[in-house]
This record gives sequence, C-alpha cells and structure tokens, in this order.
Amino acid sequence: KNEADWKLWFENYKEFILYYAHLAETQQIPLLCIGTELEKTSHREKEWRHIIAEVRAVYQGKLTYAANFTEYQSVKFWDALDYIGIQAYFPLIEQDLEPRLDQLITGWEKVMPAIEEVNKSFQKPVLFTELGYCNTEDAAKFPWIWPSERQEENLSERVQALCYEAFFQAVWQKQWLQGVYFWKW
Repeated sequence: KNEADWKLWFENYKEFILYYAHLAETQQIPLLCIGTELEKTSHREKEWRHIIAEVRAVYQGKLTYAANFTEYQSVKFWDALDYIGIQAYFPLIEQDLEPRLDQLITGWEKVMPAIEEVNKSFQKPVLFTELGYCNTEDAAKFPWIWPSERQEENLSERVQALCYEAFFQAVWQKQWLQGVYFWKW
C-alpha cells in the first residue's frame, strides 16, 4: 500500500531467497530462479537489482527470473541475470476446439517476434521456465488454467499432443532458446 510496505516485502523476500541461494551454492546447483510470476513486484527494478546483487554475492551459478508470459516484456532487469525466463503459457488459438497443427504453429509465430525483441534488446538467451499443455480441448486457448478448473472441459490428448508438436516445430530450434522446463503434464 505504501513505500514502507514495499520495503518490508523486499526485506522479507531477500531473506527468503538468500536462504535458497546459500543452499543452491552449497549443493552446487547450476541454476537458480530468483522468483516466479511476481508480476505485481517486477516493476520495482531497483529492489530487484539489489536482490540479484545480494544473491550473486553468495551464489556462483546462473540466475533467472520466471516472468509470466504477460509480464516478461516489461521486466527491466534482464541484463542483471543470465537468462530471460518466461512462463510460456501463450494462448495459441482464439477459437475453442479442434485446432490444426498449422494453426498452433501460427500461434507461436505470432508471439515469437516479441520474445526475439527482448532477447535482442538484452542479449540474453531465453529459458522457458514453464511450458505445458493439459489434455483438454481448450489447452491451446487457455494453457495456464489448472486441471481443477477444467472439470467441465472435454478431454483431448490429440490437442495436447498437437500443442507440444507445434512448440517443437516452431520454437525448439531457435538460436535464442536456451531450454525449457515442461510443467506437470
């Protein structure tokens, strides 16, 4: 609600993430994600740069932040990290059912220019910190929706498979892509 609240939040968050940075260093973990989908905080560039510096003081591995697909373009501190992390739940279609592979590939082709722009701007490789599609008919339209919220949706392993195939055909070989973590499915 105010600057004092922001200060308290970042002090607490710094304590939290430094615990994990120390743990990651002692266990020789090669990559640490300093935050996930903290979209309501990522505009606080100065505070995030301070946290990143504090983490780098105790952790020697690579760093990323997992920005939501709605957030990654507005993050200003990518240059302080090793990877641009994106929770890649981009909607690939606008209609509800029965997408074709070419439509899903076109969906990726629509979002890739913005990803490439951020990659070029910060000269950092992109890491999809999450990507996943459930086995429902609406998976390509709403990939971020949790299974518990899809109870009325019809199952479709075909749509799920096509979504993954579209990713591999459209994105997998891009030079800017460092890797991907597949989520849950």
